Amino acid sequence: MRTMSAWLLLLACPGVAFAGASQPSLEGISAQARFLAPDISALAGPSAAQVPSAFPVLVPSAAAASSSGGPLAIYEDVVRHSAVHTLGLTVPQRQLVWDAVFHDPVAGLDDDKKLKKYDPQGFIGFCFGRSMAVHLMARQMGLAEDSVRQLFIIGELDVSAQTKWRFHVTALVRGDDGIWYAIDPLMAGPVSAAAWVASVRAWDKNRKAHLYAASADTVLPDLTVVPDLDMETGSRIIEISFEPAGKPGLLSMAGLGDEVFEVAPEAAAQYFRGVESPANPFDFESIRINGQLISYNGYFVDFLNDFGGAVQLPMRSGASEPAARKGWPLGLRMDGLAP
Repeated sequence: MRTMSAWLLLLACPGVAFAGASQPSLEGISAQARFLAPDISALAGPSAAQVPSAFPVLVPSAAAASSSGGPLAIYEDVVRHSAVHTLGLTVPQRQLVWDAVFHDPVAGLDDDKKLKKYDPQGFIGFCFGRSMAVHLMARQMGLAEDSVRQLFIIGELDVSAQTKWRFHVTALVRGDDGIWYAIDPLMAGPVSAAAWVASVRAWDKNRKAHLYAASADTVLPDLTVVPDLDMETGSRIIEISFEPAGKPGLLSMAGLGDEVFEVAPEAAAQYFRGVESPANPFDFESIRINGQLISYNGYFVDFLNDFGGAVQLPMRSGASEPAARKGWPLGLRMDGLAP
């Protein structure tokens, strides 16, 4: 593989946190956003005064609890067999899902050791794992499949002077008020999709990034080939030079503005990897980029095997803040791949 570039190129998962779970004004987002380098102790989330001191149990579907057919079988059991009770989650329910993912034994961000276990060299940030966790937990709670989406930002995202990222993804859930909300554990609680978009746009200093809303089973962009910037053809969605306007299957998404492109099934099959995609299926064990195989180190196997049990959340009053990260990356780091 060619050397990607002089700067550190990361593929996935930057994040910000802003105080409180309420919807901030767009003018106030820049003042509230705090970037990942060098210290993101803000990942602790809402304070004890903002949320209840204890949460109910998320009860798994019977199919998920009894499944033993591997990660794909467990995933499909949850998606296909969870009962539908609602088309939109209430404020407490949205907070419950955020908290469950933040404290999840595998996907959680409440303890740096969890992520380091599966990403010891800091190559993989697993934002796509956390967004999958939100999807499945929301389905367990009875939210309809059509009320969950995945929202990607893809482009040259500057989180710090030394670190650039290529994409980030969050799960969206429809609220009982009809508004879409981002459940992103890298923010300090649920926020409206519009607020999430405005926040991540702060990383897009060259205004070249694009946003894509895809079906709930979409996991990550197709990363099979990620060329150097000077070798791009503009044909792959992960490329900086990719222009979605006018391409089949990429249309403006109603309710989120013209800058967010709705990904139709034919476009998803071409540009993304999804669990249910026959043309470009997601592999739960590893990913191959520019010919190199990168293992997920059992992340999705462990997460989905653990998912068969009920999620019991800790008492908020006893939760401690996560250890501050000192700038180590949270993405799939291309400079770490073999040439």
